[in-house]
Amino acid sequence: MSAPKLKAGQTLWYVRNDRRRPEAGREVTVSKVGRQYAQLANTGGLRVHIESGTVSYPGWGGEGKCYASEAAYNAHVETAETWRKLNDAMRRWDCPAGVTAASIRAAAELLGVKLSDG
Repeated sequence: MSAPKLKAGQTLWYVRNDRRRPEAGREVTVSKVGRQYAQLANTGGLRVHIESGTVSYPGWGGEGKCYASEAAYNAHVETAETWRKLNDAMRRWDCPAGVTAASIRAAAELLGVKLSDG
């Protein structure tokens, strides 16, 4: 989770990992902060991992994820969808006319993509 230090009383945006019953997300409040996890108030025992933002019940797998705000979640979704669209488009096309190897390397560097040497 790219949030700085969590504090009791801080609000976060929680989104469940449930494809059968998707929800838009909701605001949750941090009730107590430990070394690795922060407890979430009025959630039936959910906790959020301080570093990753993964939400779980103690002893169970991931139930969802917390973001610093609804706006941060929306930005994450927009980035993921745009990346998927770019990835899909790149698989269907040959190299556009006029594009050079240097410009492809520059785009890859900008996007943090390592090009193989082979």
